[in-house]
Amino acid sequence: MDRIVKSVEKMGRRIWLGVGVTTSMAVVLVAAVGWISSDARALARFSHQHGLDTPEKVFTAVNQRWHQARASDPVQPGQSIQTMLARPSHRLWCDEGAILIGLLNQRLGYRTRLVDLLDARTGISHHTTLQVQERGKWVTYDFTSQRHRIPLADTVPYRAVPRYREYPASPLHWLLLHNWAARAVVATVRAQTP
Repeated sequence: MDRIVKSVEKMGRRIWLGVGVTTSMAVVLVAAVGWISSDARALARFSHQHGLDTPEKVFTAVNQRWHQARASDPVQPGQSIQTMLARPSHRLWCDEGAILIGLLNQRLGYRTRLVDLLDARTGISHHTTLQVQERGKWVTYDFTSQRHRIPLADTVPYRAVPRYREYPASPLHWLLLHNWAARAVVATVRAQTP
């Protein structure tokens, strides 16, 4: 009887070891495939293909390929960077252009921040632009007007109060940018949540 118990215990350990190894391999595979298909990898390819090594080159490259969305264009929150960049219209909203320019500059090692410009009378933001920290100073890059190195106040026709925010805003958001599989899981869960 002792031999049978020991044999069953030994078999149980082998099964658990096999499950652990299989699970680990699956996690590594999902992480690798997720990275290969990720927004971060797509941005790395774009940056490399176009020789982007300064904020000005990033700004020029983005503005040569994409333009400000029109009022009739649909707002589609939560899209991946790759989906935004593949739009046949080649149009982005102000915040999408700012995010793209910001992420490409982050790849170069620059600190960036999104700036929502709230209307001083209503408190509503009608425009988002980007600032890149260069030589200790925050420099404005406005996708919509295709101008940079201008005062924030020159990017909108109203008296604005700036609200600064980081992008990506959380570790989960960072993961979604760096792993397509994680993005797919979150999108599926959100679609099923009422």
